[in-house]
Amino acid sequence: MRRDADGTLQLGGPELAACLLDLIDEFWVHAFPVIIGGGKPYLPVRKELRLRLVEHRSFASGTTFRRYVRS
Repeated sequence: MRRDADGTLQLGGPELAACLLDLIDEFWVHAFPVIIGGGKPYLPVRKELRLRLVEHRSFASGTTFRRYVRS
């Protein structure tokens, strides 16, 4: 896929991300100020990932964006 793409490849969803975990360079995390009391984990695998925060933004709505890279 990367060879055929012009630019950045993005994917979404915990199952797909878990399958391709070793190929992911950056993690973009969007957090919304809503508590629902459940749901799927961000990545449904138990594997230690060492990440470094490289970008953080907060929005008036309370939503935050964080971008991590592997360290």
